Amino acid sequence: MLENRVEWLWWLGAASAVYGLWCLGLAVYPTTRRRGAAPGVVAYFGDVNAYAGRPRAELVAALSRSAQREQDRWVDQLVQVSDVAQRKYDRLRHAMWALPIAAVLCTTSVIGNGVL
Repeated sequence: MLENRVEWLWWLGAASAVYGLWCLGLAVYPTTRRRGAAPGVVAYFGDVNAYAGRPRAELVAALSRSAQREQDRWVDQLVQVSDVAQRKYDRLRHAMWALPIAAVLCTTSVIGNGVL
């Protein structure tokens, strides 16, 4: 049992560990939803899935319109992938700080408890 003088360090460490693991989980969880408004072109599988249950001719027409707007598709995907990558790197960075801090806090609380 930890003494009250050092128990708060352990709880801070435990909270930091939970936060770090949460960030890691979010970083590796697949991101499949579009952020922002759709550009009006079929650019990725989510756009194709939006046509589920509709006549196949609508999808064919949308693909034909998208083929004429090739640059719009590239720009849309560049923006979407860049956004996903930035969020995942941010979450990894948070986890890389939170987990070592958790280890230091928990270790310090246990050592401090032995010394006190």
